[in-house]
Amino acid sequence: MWLVITADLTLVPSAAIAKDLQQYKVAASNTIPLWNKGVDSDSFHPKFHSHEMRIRLSYASSLTN
Repeated sequence: MWLVITADLTLVPSAAIAKDLQQYKVAASNTIPLWNKGVDSDSFHPKFHSHEMRIRLSYASSLTN
């Protein structure tokens, strides 16, 4: 915990995590910026699942070529 307390900033992946850190007084709200560098769930949604693409990009495809 001491690393967070001495840090100038604590980057968090979600607003929920920022709220938790503020609630437990781990860091001041002005030192907890949201860092949205995760996966874009609109572009990489399960509805775009493609078995053919999975095979093409997997190790299994290299065995057949």
